[in-house]
Amino acid sequence: QLTDIPLQFSRSTLAKSLVNLNVSHNPISSLPYSLCQFKALLVLDVNHCTITRLPHTIGDLKQLRRLDVSFNKLRYLPKSLASLRLEELSMAGIQFDPLMLSRRGWPPAKTWAAPSLMDLAATVIVRNRIRIEESQLPWIVNAYLRSALSCECGCPIFLNGLSCLTLHEFRGVAASLQYNADRRGEPMETGACSRRCFERFRHKLYPLPDV
Repeated sequence: QLTDIPLQFSRSTLAKSLVNLNVSHNPISSLPYSLCQFKALLVLDVNHCTITRLPHTIGDLKQLRRLDVSFNKLRYLPKSLASLRLEELSMAGIQFDPLMLSRRGWPPAKTWAAPSLMDLAATVIVRNRIRIEESQLPWIVNAYLRSALSCECGCPIFLNGLSCLTLHEFRGVAASLQYNADRRGEPMETGACSRRCFERFRHKLYPLPDV
């Protein structure tokens, strides 16, 4: 049985040609960010694993049409998932804890500092969608770029931002959707890139739990 998806897998020739990846019924607890390099992927099936978190770069899989994350241990969903246009999305058997969406201890003790040079450089690359081959950058820069979340205002967030949760209705993401429809929305990871954005959106933000 598989316990993870090796990083070398995404560096093989399959990264450009694989269209169907099924690793269901394996004790896999997380998916690597590098999985989102499989640009041709049409079907991703990871049902009945032990996944607690999806990579927030999953929205890079623009060709993805079927995603099955049923019966995992997800605590919240990545924001980029809402940007996909799927034919089928299955989240059956996932029970998000309603007590997780609590504002106890909110707002957090956050010190907002000026962005670092790394933040500024990475923001320029992401905002302007500058295409740079990974081989042309140090591995630490590649890892930093993959760490970018998205603020509610649309700006990228790196280490200087605040990660948090909001509620999102995923009905428009897929033509066929399997999930617990009695909920008012699914907890989705988002963030605030500055104190100004935090104050602007704080009415819809919740603390991000430890996973």
